[in-house]
Formats: sequence, C-alpha cells, structure tokens
Amino acid sequence: MLHKVVRATVPYSLFVYRTLAKLGLRRLTRFVPICDVDGTLPAGLSRNELLEWCELDTFDMFSPAFDNPQRISTVAGWLKEAGAEVIFSDFVEVQPGNNAAVVRAIRPISLSQGTSS
Repeated sequence: MLHKVVRATVPYSLFVYRTLAKLGLRRLTRFVPICDVDGTLPAGLSRNELLEWCELDTFDMFSPAFDNPQRISTVAGWLKEAGAEVIFSDFVEVQPGNNAAVVRAIRPISLSQGTSS
C-alpha cells in the first residue's frame, strides 16, 4: 500500500521540490515528502530514471524495516573487535554540502588463511 501511495505522489512531489529549488526556497524542500533529489541521486538521469530513483529512494525512506543507525565510533569499534585495523573513520563530503559517514578498515590475513593456487 505504501509503495502505491509513493508511486502516485512522486511526480507531484518532484514538481513541488524542483519549483521550490528554482525559486530559491531550497530550505523548504525538506518538507516535501520525497527523497533528497539534489543531494543523493546521480546527475544526468533521464526523466523516467529520475522518477524511478525518487520512487525507490522515497519508499526506502518511509519503510526502513531494518534501519538501525549507529555512530561512526561504534562501527569502528565493532571492526576493531573483529580484528580489523581501522585506517579511517569520519565524515567525507560526497557532494558540496552533503556528507557521508565512512569507516575504512583492513583485516589482516593470517598465514593459515592463505590463498590456494
């Protein structure tokens, strides 16, 4: 049912989102029930691709069955506990004004886990 509602409302929501952005009212776009179109979706999508991405991302935004956000330090701690060496844990700017949480780690391969030829 939620997916049907999202599918039906995305074209209108996208129109409102774009109109607010063009009018210089980008701050108001956060009140439009649609995913962050300019901050998260790839550039250069066709109109149909944009509608499909918006539909799927918006549905995902409203139906996160297994969404359980964690702090970067918590994820880094889990990796350390699993035997990995954390080489980076912080926010990274992926687009101007949009950050993503990133944790990079290396798990050393022991000699007993070596690859076979």
